[in-house]
Amino acid sequence: MSNLGNAGQTRAAALLRGESVSAFTAPFSIGLGLAADDSGLTGEPVGNGYARQPFVFAGNGAAMSNANAISFGPFTADLGVVRGFVIFDAGGGVMWRGELSNQLSLASGQTRSIAAGAITGSID
Repeated sequence: MSNLGNAGQTRAAALLRGESVSAFTAPFSIGLGLAADDSGLTGEPVGNGYARQPFVFAGNGAAMSNANAISFGPFTADLGVVRGFVIFDAGGGVMWRGELSNQLSLASGQTRSIAAGAITGSID
């Protein structure tokens, strides 16, 4: 579970201990953010056309991916290069994080997209 953030680890651990865990209330708001480092924990861009985007999980069993294509931008300034991603819960807690397979340059005037199914992970 190394890519689970604190919010994800807390929920998973409670389930494994057999504790009651309240269901997410629909619609449960999950957002995808980008980060400068490959751990997904530092360097999230700020403003200039960047905003966290809605994220919907898809998959079977322990394997998961993003159900829909996700677009960021257009950017109104150069925001640098991102190498990681973070999936946040509605309160801003880190549920999942990881490395992008290809770094993305966020340049002024661009919109960057991530294809459906491109963000993958599993709980193992």
